[in-house]
Amino acid sequence: MLNQFSKYSILFRDVARSAEYDAIMDKLITEPDFDKRVTLNQQLMKQMIDRDCMIQISFNNGWIYVKPPNLNDDHIGDIWLHQSTPKDAWFSK
Repeated sequence: MLNQFSKYSILFRDVARSAEYDAIMDKLITEPDFDKRVTLNQQLMKQMIDRDCMIQISFNNGWIYVKPPNLNDDHIGDIWLHQSTPKDAWFSK
Protein backbone atom coordinates (compact mmCIF):
# COMPACT_ATOMS: atom_id res chain seq x y z
CA MET A 1 0.00 0.00 0.00
CA LEU A 2 2.86 2.35 0.79
CA ASN A 3 4.35 1.86 -2.67
CA GLN A 4 1.10 2.23 -4.58
CA PHE A 5 -1.61 4.09 -2.67
CA SER A 6 -0.04 6.62 -0.38
CA LYS A 7 1.12 10.20 -0.52
CA TYR A 8 4.64 8.71 -0.67
CA SER A 9 3.99 6.41 -3.65
CA ILE A 10 5.46 6.75 -7.09
CA LEU A 11 2.89 4.79 -9.09
CA PHE A 12 -0.53 6.09 -8.01
CA ARG A 13 0.24 9.18 -5.97
CA ASP A 14 -2.62 11.12 -7.54
CA VAL A 15 -5.36 8.69 -6.49
CA ALA A 16 -7.82 10.58 -4.27
CA ARG A 17 -7.53 9.57 -0.62
CA SER A 18 -9.21 10.91 2.49
CA ALA A 19 -7.34 12.54 5.36
CA GLU A 20 -8.41 9.57 7.50
CA TYR A 21 -6.75 7.17 5.06
CA ASP A 22 -3.50 9.14 5.13
CA ALA A 23 -3.59 9.30 8.95
CA ILE A 24 -3.96 5.51 9.23
CA MET A 25 -1.17 5.02 6.68
CA ASP A 26 1.15 7.30 8.65
CA LYS A 27 0.47 5.31 11.83
CA LEU A 28 0.94 2.02 9.99
CA ILE A 29 4.34 2.85 8.51
CA THR A 30 5.75 4.06 11.82
CA GLU A 31 4.33 1.33 14.10
CA PRO A 32 7.10 -1.03 15.26
CA ASP A 33 4.81 -3.70 16.76
CA PHE A 34 3.79 -6.34 14.18
CA ASP A 35 0.41 -7.17 15.77
CA LYS A 36 -0.52 -3.50 15.87
CA ARG A 37 0.51 -3.16 12.22
CA VAL A 38 -1.85 -6.01 11.32
CA THR A 39 -4.72 -4.18 13.00
CA LEU A 40 -3.77 -0.88 11.35
CA ASN A 41 -3.54 -2.60 7.97
CA GLN A 42 -7.05 -3.99 8.44
CA GLN A 43 -8.27 -0.49 9.32
CA LEU A 44 -6.54 0.89 6.24
CA MET A 45 -8.22 -1.71 3.99
CA LYS A 46 -11.61 -0.93 5.52
CA GLN A 47 -11.06 2.79 4.99
CA MET A 48 -9.88 2.18 1.44
CA ILE A 49 -12.73 -0.06 0.37
CA ASP A 50 -15.74 0.84 2.52
CA ARG A 51 -15.27 4.57 3.00
CA ASP A 52 -13.05 5.93 0.23
CA CYS A 53 -14.40 3.49 -2.39
CA MET A 54 -10.94 2.88 -3.80
CA ILE A 55 -10.25 -0.23 -5.83
CA GLN A 56 -7.01 -1.47 -7.26
CA ILE A 57 -7.13 -2.63 -10.82
CA SER A 58 -4.02 -4.64 -11.38
CA PHE A 59 -2.52 -7.39 -13.41
CA ASN A 60 0.30 -9.76 -12.80
CA ASN A 61 2.67 -10.56 -15.56
CA GLY A 62 5.19 -13.32 -15.32
CA TRP A 63 8.59 -12.66 -13.79
CA ILE A 64 11.64 -14.20 -15.32
CA TYR A 65 14.87 -14.52 -13.42
CA VAL A 66 17.82 -16.86 -13.58
CA LYS A 67 19.76 -18.19 -10.63
CA PRO A 68 21.97 -21.21 -10.10
CA PRO A 69 20.27 -24.31 -8.71
CA ASN A 70 22.73 -24.51 -5.82
CA LEU A 71 21.89 -21.00 -4.52
CA ASN A 72 19.97 -21.27 -1.25
CA ASP A 73 18.13 -18.88 1.08
CA ASP A 74 18.32 -15.89 -1.26
CA HIS A 75 14.50 -15.71 -1.42
CA ILE A 76 14.54 -14.08 -4.85
CA GLY A 77 11.05 -14.37 -6.28
CA ASP A 78 9.52 -15.95 -3.17
CA ILE A 79 7.16 -13.02 -2.66
CA TRP A 80 8.31 -10.24 -4.94
CA LEU A 81 10.99 -10.33 -7.60
CA HIS A 82 12.88 -7.31 -6.29
CA GLN A 83 13.02 -8.48 -2.68
CA SER A 84 15.70 -10.87 -1.59
CA THR A 85 17.94 -11.69 1.34
CA PRO A 86 21.44 -11.77 -0.16
CA LYS A 87 22.99 -11.63 3.32
CA ASP A 88 21.47 -15.07 4.06
CA ALA A 89 22.30 -16.63 0.69
CA TRP A 90 24.75 -19.50 0.38
CA PHE A 91 25.86 -22.02 -2.24
CA SER A 92 25.64 -25.76 -1.75
CA LYS A 93 28.06 -28.12 -3.43
